[in-house]
Amino acid sequence: MWLRVNGFFPTTDAPSTQRDLNIFASVGALGLLAVTIWGWRAYYKFSIRTDERGITQTGWRGEKFVDWQDIIDFYRGDNSFYITAKSGVRLRFGNNIADCEILRDEIARRAVNAEVLPSWTQESSRTGT
Repeated sequence: MWLRVNGFFPTTDAPSTQRDLNIFASVGALGLLAVTIWGWRAYYKFSIRTDERGITQTGWRGEKFVDWQDIIDFYRGDNSFYITAKSGVRLRFGNNIADCEILRDEIARRAVNAEVLPSWTQESSRTGT
């Protein structure tokens, strides 16, 4: 990515409008770089994993773990699915993640003590619409 250094350190012989455009372009490029780094980190860092003990979600604030036996309900909201545990921990995942249907079926199969709210099994949630 090419970044104009003189946008950060304007010279006195450049017209002020050109200097302003250079600063604007430099700030825009840095913003684009920040968004790209955030997206890259989110893609490689954020995850939802299941195992025999429970479900673990990794995000910006670290890891959240919920034991299968502690899940009290799971439901679908606006474009997201929610899991609530006895301890007050709440997990959220979007319907755009890979293998979303497999994850939902796994949660429904393993969280035997939980109440399955009707929104979880609606046909619209199964098709991702």
